[in-house]
Amino acid sequence: MSSKEIIDGLNEAQKYLQEQADLFGNTIYVDGKKGKEGASLPSAERLPDEPWAVSSALEDLNRSICTCIKCPLGHTRTRFVFGVGNPNADLMFVGEAPGKNEDITFDQVVALAFPNPPTGDGVQFTVQFTRGEGNKPTGTLVEGQSVKVKDGMEFDVTSTNRS
Repeated sequence: MSSKEIIDGLNEAQKYLQEQADLFGNTIYVDGKKGKEGASLPSAERLPDEPWAVSSALEDLNRSICTCIKCPLGHTRTRFVFGVGNPNADLMFVGEAPGKNEDITFDQVVALAFPNPPTGDGVQFTVQFTRGEGNKPTGTLVEGQSVKVKDGMEFDVTSTNRS
């Protein structure tokens, strides 16, 4: 990983954490383990008696939550997107889908278009959009980029297998 990729990742993490602080305050809850200086951290709430709480694999978790409508988000979403990334990562950010006046990333657009994306060597995705905002009503997204969401915006996502 290059230093630019690390800096970009840290900048994205900082942006995300600031958004979370703006929404929920400055408390981050963890699993009750002790901090570096031995201070006890607040314990997370006990998991509810739900099938997803005992999922042992991401595929099981996805299957058990993709049709859930127990919270308001479940009633308003138009499409469930489980997520992307390394399932063995040391750090994971959990958030909601972009809403009006928010950015959507290349990875989020691809995940919306391909809930079960094709895999294999050489699989690439092309993302083009129209009816975008302001000075960029049309364009192409590549990995690592994002674009501001606008009502009525259209995305064309294609998958190719180049060898």
